[in-house]
Amino acid sequence: MFARFESEHKSPSYIFGILKAVKFWLRYSDITLTRRIKMSNSTFTPTIEDEQVPSQDELARILRASPSRVKTAIAFADLRPQTLGNHAFFYVLKV
Repeated sequence: MFARFESEHKSPSYIFGILKAVKFWLRYSDITLTRRIKMSNSTFTPTIEDEQVPSQDELARILRASPSRVKTAIAFADLRPQTLGNHAFFYVLKV
């Protein structure tokens, strides 16, 4: 089952979450698991592999395009803009 997930290139954290749930269900049902289930590359994080910190120019462009309410929320909430995600997020932020 887990080899199929790996062949479908699912995230290791996704596979690990399913494995943890299956192990918990087996333990809850008093079923002992005798085989060891190995996962390859369990610390690999494909979703943040190509992420980068925005440059000052990119950050300035994002803040210039955002509404003043968002700028105020960032200032008073002591938020770091890089924690909010991409620039499309600023338009759905509700204060």
